[in-house]
Amino acid sequence: MRIALLSHALRGGGSISVGQNLIAALGRIAPDEKYLVSVPGERGYETICRGLPDREIVPLEDHSWMGRWLFERRTLPARLERFRPKVIAGLGGVAYQGKTSAPQAILVHWPHLVYPRRHFGRSISFKAFLRIYLKRRLFVRDLGRVRMLFAPTRVMEDRIRRIYGYPGPATVLPNAVSRFIRKLDGPAPVPEPLRTYGDRFKLFCLARYYPHKNIEVLVDLFDRYRRELRGTVLFLTVSGKDHPAVRGLLRRIREKGLEGTIVNIGSRWLQPELENYFRNVNALLLPSLMEVFSGSYLEAMNYGVPILTSDLDFAQEVCGKAALYFDPWAPASVLEAIMRLRNSPGTAEALIRAGRERAEGYFIDWDRVAEIFLAALRSMTGEDGLETDPRGDSARDGRLDRIS
Repeated sequence: MRIALLSHALRGGGSISVGQNLIAALGRIAPDEKYLVSVPGERGYETICRGLPDREIVPLEDHSWMGRWLFERRTLPARLERFRPKVIAGLGGVAYQGKTSAPQAILVHWPHLVYPRRHFGRSISFKAFLRIYLKRRLFVRDLGRVRMLFAPTRVMEDRIRRIYGYPGPATVLPNAVSRFIRKLDGPAPVPEPLRTYGDRFKLFCLARYYPHKNIEVLVDLFDRYRRELRGTVLFLTVSGKDHPAVRGLLRRIREKGLEGTIVNIGSRWLQPELENYFRNVNALLLPSLMEVFSGSYLEAMNYGVPILTSDLDFAQEVCGKAALYFDPWAPASVLEAIMRLRNSPGTAEALIRAGRERAEGYFIDWDRVAEIFLAALRSMTGEDGLETDPRGDSARDGRLDRIS
């Protein structure tokens, strides 16, 4: 089967992990298919694509809006016309807009499509509002073009059906623990940024900065409850390259004298070192207001780290009983969860145990994700694969019904 994978929009954050892991898995489970893969330049995709023996790579080098416009309206259409795909999969959540007889699928991983304004975060700009409005309009257009919708969670699928009235087939395509993360034997070395904090209670907020990550509430928390949080340190992983608001966030931390308790380690650490961080902290703390499927949850479960996170549907579907939940808009609620974990070793042990059981019993690896993905694509072309009925109810093979 000739498969076009459009992944040139997957340049960073969790999306690049999804794109690269899925492509790598297709190389392992379906190396005999023919692939055309559009990729963002200088992001490591070319190396990943070597696992696809019969492939054409179409790199997007100019990431400006004009460069991408020219790429999607000239370069990509010309290559697709020559390639003649039997199916097109938009891994960046956007359908191909050119002329094609090939059925299309899109993988949705932009939470702004399905959550209301309250979830966007404090530092959302007017320009960002306009972008969200435009992307929602374009998403309505794309839903009319696709024959299959891939959603990372059942929550995301259900929200899309309810908000946009999408009646077509859908398949849940979950995230998985990255195969590019090494697991170490024996004690994990303490990363340099953590060494000076000794036996303090360490919280790890593993997230790039986006307004919906709600990191500002953590500054409020440590400012308001200094006495209660004495002996606790929070590690952030934000960079000024993430978002214009990062500079203001870090300035606010300095102005409030919180540099010793909120420590930004930035993004200088590499993905293979992630286990060293997880194995030397006491909990993952994510106050996100919306997510599609945060890989940080799976990584915490995989490494045996308790999870403190928002009492919202996206987190509940992924974490189940492996997390303590709080109201992400209320610093007092976040404090309550932290103190409950800090003062109760039994609570920490129960969360670790629940996380490992959930990671082992409920979730699948990237090869299985790729199998579900490929079966759904084949069903779109009439080949053997998932069965879909004309009412648009998705097959259950990829829906992870065991996730509560």
